[in-house]
Amino acid sequence: MTLESIRLAVTASGVSEGSMEFEQQFAATRCAVIPPPTSTPLPWHLSPQQPFLIGANCLGSDLPGVSPRVWQDGAWIEADRFLFADAADLDGARQRFLAYLGLISFMDSPPGDGFAVALAELMDSTGVLPSPDSCLAGEISNHVDGLVEDGLYVRLTFREPIQWGEGYYLLISQGDMRLGLPWSTGPVLQELITVATNAPAKQALLPGLSGTARLEFDTVAGQWKVSDDAGGYYCQALPLFIE
Repeated sequence: MTLESIRLAVTASGVSEGSMEFEQQFAATRCAVIPPPTSTPLPWHLSPQQPFLIGANCLGSDLPGVSPRVWQDGAWIEADRFLFADAADLDGARQRFLAYLGLISFMDSPPGDGFAVALAELMDSTGVLPSPDSCLAGEISNHVDGLVEDGLYVRLTFREPIQWGEGYYLLISQGDMRLGLPWSTGPVLQELITVATNAPAKQALLPGLSGTARLEFDTVAGQWKVSDDAGGYYCQALPLFIE
């Protein structure tokens, strides 16, 4: 239905246009047939922290608009911060980052012709504004390609499981769903491997690694993608290892 057809339908029901009842019926009908600005439904159920306002008018005319807001369960929820209501949704995002770490660790084999495609499936830094500690897809690919041209690659062995920070940062806005996951781990063995022999040409033990995984939700694929491995190995530790 178009806005005009909604107006005509409400008018045809006998409600006078311009009256409070007309405005209420018009808004209720539009909310039922035309999605509000945020994704409807959201990919996950959210838990708002200290919600400011809950309103059933999807037009949003009664919202101050001073903080992020989402349309959930037939109402607007506005809050300073949102969290995942289901811990499994947070774990799903973490698993995506772990898959990315597994890809760039090259534990089983050296980088192959399909590395760029595999990285693109897990990481997309398009449009990301770099920060001083950023490590974006292009820089990672350049490092990997440069080593491969010299017949080398880096293999990383994590001696301890990844530990996640107690907090995380979930940003929800119109057309923009981002997540920040602080993480750390203990000792990591870094090895510079010669492709021809699959033997290490150089080894060193890092006391640990830490950073913030920054992810963005790809609504087309229905998956989180890593947008920035802030403080990541290929931009922080690797240059010191291969110099």
